[in-house]
Amino acid sequence: MTLPWHLTALVSMAERLVGGPVRHDVRGEGADATVVFHLEARDAVLARRLDAALAAACDAASMPRRYFVVRTEPTTFRKGPDIPDAWPPEHVSG
Repeated sequence: MTLPWHLTALVSMAERLVGGPVRHDVRGEGADATVVFHLEARDAVLARRLDAALAAACDAASMPRRYFVVRTEPTTFRKGPDIPDAWPPEHVSG
């Protein structure tokens, strides 16, 4: 699916602000489409900055803010070669 130009611009801006690809999906179609950006909860500060920057860009372009949503989701803990099978964050010292 090809994104409308205004959503493509928002995705491009988000990627520049974050410094790389940002997980996102599109809800709706055409003029009613909204791009939803998904960031992990540990990136809450980045999510707030992204939300503020995209809101400012929309305001500057006289574009409704309904074209984007920034969401934070629980941080996922993945099992890896150096991480034990059970690694709940409450047992991490620090």
